[in-house]
Amino acid sequence: MSENWAADARVGVPMFQVIAKQVSQHKHEPRTVRQVIDQQWLDEASKQQLREIFQVTDADLLRQEREAAAEARRRTRERYGIPVSAGPCQCDAEPVVDPSGRIDCKKCGAEWTGAEVRQVIDAQWLDEASKQQLREGFHVTDADLSVLERSDGPADRPASPSPRIAGPADRPASPSARTADRPAAPDAHPHDDLGPTAPGDHPAATNALRAMFTRDFVYLGVSALQVVLAALVTPILTRRVGVGQFGQLALAVIVAQLLGATFNLGLPFAAQKVFAGKDGDRRSRGVLAISAVLAAAASLVVVLAAPAWGPVVGLDQVLDARLAAVWAGCFALGLTSLAMLRSKDKLRMAIFVAALQSVGAQAAGVLLLYLWAPTVTSYLCGLIIGQGAAALVGLLALRPVWSALAAIRRYGEIFRFGLPMVPQQLSGYILGVGDRVVVRHILGSAAVGRYSVAYNVGSLGFILLVFVGWAWMPRIYAVADRLARSRLLASSRDMMNLLLIPVVCGLAAGAPIVLRVWVPPSFHPAELTPIVAIVATCTFPFGQFQANLRALMSAGKTGQAAVATLVAATVNIGLNLVMVPFLGITGSAIATVLSYALCARLARPPATSGLQVPRASLLLRALIGGAIAVTLVIGVLPASPVWLAIRLAMCAGALLAFVLLLRHAIAGFGTSGRLVTPVA
Repeated sequence: MSENWAADARVGVPMFQVIAKQVSQHKHEPRTVRQVIDQQWLDEASKQQLREIFQVTDADLLRQEREAAAEARRRTRERYGIPVSAGPCQCDAEPVVDPSGRIDCKKCGAEWTGAEVRQVIDAQWLDEASKQQLREGFHVTDADLSVLERSDGPADRPASPSPRIAGPADRPASPSARTADRPAAPDAHPHDDLGPTAPGDHPAATNALRAMFTRDFVYLGVSALQVVLAALVTPILTRRVGVGQFGQLALAVIVAQLLGATFNLGLPFAAQKVFAGKDGDRRSRGVLAISAVLAAAASLVVVLAAPAWGPVVGLDQVLDARLAAVWAGCFALGLTSLAMLRSKDKLRMAIFVAALQSVGAQAAGVLLLYLWAPTVTSYLCGLIIGQGAAALVGLLALRPVWSALAAIRRYGEIFRFGLPMVPQQLSGYILGVGDRVVVRHILGSAAVGRYSVAYNVGSLGFILLVFVGWAWMPRIYAVADRLARSRLLASSRDMMNLLLIPVVCGLAAGAPIVLRVWVPPSFHPAELTPIVAIVATCTFPFGQFQANLRALMSAGKTGQAAVATLVAATVNIGLNLVMVPFLGITGSAIATVLSYALCARLARPPATSGLQVPRASLLLRALIGGAIAVTLVIGVLPASPVWLAIRLAMCAGALLAFVLLLRHAIAGFGTSGRLVTPVA
């Protein structure tokens, strides 16, 4: 028996002898001894007793590793007489881990390569498990080094923005001659997100960036399908229900959209963030259950109160107001389901649910217009059928965890994250359409119609940017390292800005052609072309705002996003009141550009968010400025037959440029670091 009779009594002498025999085979390998004990079929108290007997507790292991490191330093001094530097240079100085992830000498600033860090780690007097932990912490495992070799080639690595740890060429060739005076990078925390993780050595960020412009573009198309189909059925609706009924229908749709943004309580955004966390699948399905119940309850309350609020907002039929509320509840639940399907990367199911929500709803609505009655009520009933079916299929596919309702207090963080997104969405809606109210008050309904048409054409790029956030956020949440996430946010922003340049120029070039198809001559389409160009340039500040919004959401700062959008919406109304009387609808377009620029500035992530998103390069900003100037010049070009042919050629060139840039992004992001912030 051992000296500790209590442990013998707990585990039994025969078992103790078996364990002791196994331990004796690894008496010089404390971590292996610890693994032998942890693998026994014993209760935790018995295991802890054995750890104390064989001196392999957490504190013992830490002490032994420190003693091993001290012994390594002693033997190194005995062998060489002086401390050997822990890097490529000959300085006896501590390494410094910069916030960017670069590691260099504190004295001379020489940077280290990954291979050099690996040599220093391999030369340490540590057991293999400790060395492997260090290799993983500094991303210098065999797999990491092979990725670097493929990206940089077998020759000397060229200078690049990715962190490297380099130094003089004349350094000892033998790993033992490179043994450090201390353990490599003593400040490294292998499992700390804020530790020395090099963005160039983070394959998760690189893979996420490539997926953003490949698979995620499919999700983007799926999300935009509903908006596209709603625009395509507009000619059918205007001819089937008449002018007066179409006005009521448009109002009902606006009310339903506002109610849907309110009923979802920001839970679609929260579900994606929760899914990326600990026990994400189960907890996100709990969020879906909470969303379903709250959306149904909110719809019921608003339906019962429809006689009070329906006439106030201008809906003549109380039934139509109630149907709009029911549709809003189904729409809110459908958004949460689609957000979760995106997080789970269930592309086929997401396509099916989105098809029910868009194709199914529009088909049912139009069918009821012809089979039942040409009224707003018929069309809304069809939309409810499609939206309701989509929400039901989403619930069946995702299987909500209904037990979360009993433990809803444990989900308080989802409301702290999601609720600020409700005023953010509502303020964003006001920012987008609030100027129509001012134009209507000052210039009349005809001016509102002309400005709305020009705005809708010029803002087509907005649709792309809005749905990008839904498709990209799961990728961003999945990158836990904040430094890598910051560079991923910057790289995706820069690449999207490059893609937007041909989109914006193409919209301005094709505006006269599109306007001639969309509106009759009474709208004076030639006069609307400059308005389209001005609104199109707003795509760039709107894109910057969306990029900042993604950064704020990834850092949990949704409150700042709500405040920024609300302030910008208020400023937009004020600028319209000042500029529209003097500049007409042109002033309203200019006010929109200025307001979104302010919104982007206010939404910049603060330093307290822990993110360090690099600014766009000077060259990229110069290209964006040039694109804005070119777009405005295109907007004032004539619309004669000759110039229309030139504009068509410009559109073809813009489309070709967009395709080439997108293919370039898909092929592996070989774009110069002078244009796009490198993620690797």
